[in-house]
Amino acid sequence: MAQQLEMANGTYVYLAVEMFSSPNWGFFTPIRKDKDDSVAVLGFASLLLFTLATNAKREVEVFNSQVVKNSAKNYNYTYAPGEEVDVVVSHFYDSVIYYASLVRDMTAAGEDHKNADRMLERAVNYTFFSPVNGVVGMDENGDRKNSFKVRNFNPATGRFEDFLSLPAGTSDVLRLGMLLWPNGTELPQNRPACGYLGNDHSCRQRLSKGLIAAAIIIPLLVVSGLILAAVMLAKRFLKSDTNPFWWRVLLSEVTVVNKNRISSRITGSVVPEKSKRSLLTNAETATIMSTKEILARDVLTVEAIYQGNSVDLRLLDKPNHRATPMLRTVFDTIKRLQHPNLQIFIGIAVDDEQLCKYVVGEFCSKGTLMQLLERTSFNLDWEFKSSLLKDIASGMGYLHASRVISHGYLTAYTCRIDSNFVLKIIEHGLHTLRNTEYLHPPSEYDEERDYELLLWRSPELLRRTMPPEGTQKGDVYSFAILLQQIILRSPPFRSNFVDHRADGDALTDKEVVIEVKKGTVPPLRPRVPVSSCPSELHDLLERCWDESAMMRPTFPKIREALLKQMGKAGDSIIEHLIDSMEKHAAGLELEAENKMRLMVDEKKRSDDILCQMLPPSIALALTQGKHPEPETFASTTVHFSDIEGFVELIAEAKTPKDTVHILNTLYSVSDSVIEKYDVYKVETVKDAYMIVSGLPVRNGINHADNIATMALQMRREIAGMVVSNHEHSPRLRLRVGIHSGPCVAGIIGTKMPRYCLFGDTVNTSSRMESHGEAGKIQCSNTTKALLDQIGGFILIGRGEINIKGKGLMETYWIIAKDQ
Repeated sequence: MAQQLEMANGTYVYLAVEMFSSPNWGFFTPIRKDKDDSVAVLGFASLLLFTLATNAKREVEVFNSQVVKNSAKNYNYTYAPGEEVDVVVSHFYDSVIYYASLVRDMTAAGEDHKNADRMLERAVNYTFFSPVNGVVGMDENGDRKNSFKVRNFNPATGRFEDFLSLPAGTSDVLRLGMLLWPNGTELPQNRPACGYLGNDHSCRQRLSKGLIAAAIIIPLLVVSGLILAAVMLAKRFLKSDTNPFWWRVLLSEVTVVNKNRISSRITGSVVPEKSKRSLLTNAETATIMSTKEILARDVLTVEAIYQGNSVDLRLLDKPNHRATPMLRTVFDTIKRLQHPNLQIFIGIAVDDEQLCKYVVGEFCSKGTLMQLLERTSFNLDWEFKSSLLKDIASGMGYLHASRVISHGYLTAYTCRIDSNFVLKIIEHGLHTLRNTEYLHPPSEYDEERDYELLLWRSPELLRRTMPPEGTQKGDVYSFAILLQQIILRSPPFRSNFVDHRADGDALTDKEVVIEVKKGTVPPLRPRVPVSSCPSELHDLLERCWDESAMMRPTFPKIREALLKQMGKAGDSIIEHLIDSMEKHAAGLELEAENKMRLMVDEKKRSDDILCQMLPPSIALALTQGKHPEPETFASTTVHFSDIEGFVELIAEAKTPKDTVHILNTLYSVSDSVIEKYDVYKVETVKDAYMIVSGLPVRNGINHADNIATMALQMRREIAGMVVSNHEHSPRLRLRVGIHSGPCVAGIIGTKMPRYCLFGDTVNTSSRMESHGEAGKIQCSNTTKALLDQIGGFILIGRGEINIKGKGLMETYWIIAKDQ
């Protein structure tokens, strides 16, 4: 609105207060990703932002990290990615220190700290020391003295930059930076020259015609001159960026998106020393990443968000390198490199102390070439291999023809794959930021050095200190090692035919590097079978890693050879991938159908086994994910049985195999009888059976009929069993006890569930069996009453017997059933 009313041209000042920049408080930004963004940027140029100056000391960082940990541990609050700790939190901590300091001083002075009036008198104009924020002062009202900053919006960078500092407790104003005001003017006066209504007497003077003409012509000439100068400056600015820090990215503007997306190996500019594996332990903004946490052998490239776009964030190996205008020349050269197979350079992320921390580049979602080769589930056919080789040759050819001249660190870790499966070469032109210690030739006595990255370094560069930018012939040798990796889909100097020493042990990375450095005859190179690739490609491979650097071809020649050998293979990699995925999907559908058929068969077998272990209705409920509740059954009949002579029969068994045969025969006969009736076998222990009827499916009074009939048939079948060929083998006689009554049944256990019965009916039935006689079926008067009601059974009274735990009970023998 202000821009539309022409009130954002520098004649008006707009003030805003930003207590703290966070998702909770909100952000002052003109970018809303709509059509008004460009207008909002111009309007923000007239905005001055008052902010609370934060303390950037180490103590504050430690305090904030402890707040994050304690919030999750003690208060079940987890800080979201990108969410910083509010500065007010440290002020809460200071309030406790404030009170403790007052108590300490009053106690030392012999005053009673419980005297509220006296404490309030001391609390004003008071100064104390905070372990987090240092010296803290209170004013005459007992309010904290805070430091503030005034920030001015820079349309060129799209960020607010520090302009003025207002230190706490003083009236001083410190200038921190340049004022970028619209139209190149200074801040307007507090009061308009002609007053707020424009009618001051000083503006009402009558002017002569000459003065009026001069007042019109002179400003027109000045404005014309300014416009001409502005046009010339604009052209100059467009030709070369006049901002020496265009490449600088503030860490506070970069937010790590996914801490799990980390490259599996180090890139060329990351510290290649052997240290403990370390991952990003926080998905917070990159400002709180500890260098010790992320200087590791196996990382680091992570996905981050910068200005609303996904970017790659990679750690530099020299975090103490200070951001200076002199670096602009290096980064200007890299910025001008525009090629589909070179990663776009966005800038260098710096911290509050202006130390270079990370390289910010174009986002490549598929990771490094090494990750792609290690991903065995990905089908890397020759169409795809051709695409990768052409991408590397094309990108390096362009790089060698540019002002960068060479790469120097071309490895499988400095080649990344984007979402369209296009290979992008990274870390080019950053030799200024590389650690010079890793340029020295390797020594066989150096045990601490990381030799893996030297596997791609050419022999001549292993024998002397490598130039920081490397050499073009050295890059060709590195390409040959990448070619070996892509052909064999293996690590460098590793293949299906592993290199061996005389004693048969595989060469280590260090041993390989030292052998290559020595230049043995023939020189040590990876073993690539001729049958693994076309003969022309194998010939190119050998020429690229030739011991003599002068004999190696240039990348234009390499690209020409690849095009001649491969033709258009790999040019339409996306279409090829889509075709491959369609074929793969069709195969997966067929495989899924077969797997589903096997799963259904297995489920049926599992259900059958479960139904043999549990009642069918209970087994069905469990397979459906239900847990049947325990249930009371008013009328059931329980059967307990034992075999007389079984112990003697087992004693005659000469071998464990005979014992198993006897038990199997007994169980087979018993189970063949049980499955004919509406009963459930609850438990089997040796020769003892516990069987029930009337649950879990109720069957009226038929449970007594089923148990009695089954007992009669089981007695008959067991009496006729022949389980031993010995003529003096004992005769088996079944002793049965039956009782009817209520009981409770339910599932016990989860890992191996069992359907168990509880109640006095179970105990009484067990007593019927233990007080019975061999070859007879004893039942209680309760069961007899049910059998009489059913009819057809012949029973003989036994009379009253003393049952343990029950006293005298009248029982009956079940003799037979009238057919």
